[in-house]
Amino acid sequence: MRSRVEHPLPSLYINTSYFEDV
Repeated sequence: MRSRVEHPLPSLYINTSYFEDV
């Protein structure tokens, strides 16, 4: 998984990152 907390909007990127990696 990528660093989601690194993004400015974790609440939004947490979903995108999850679906992209998982």
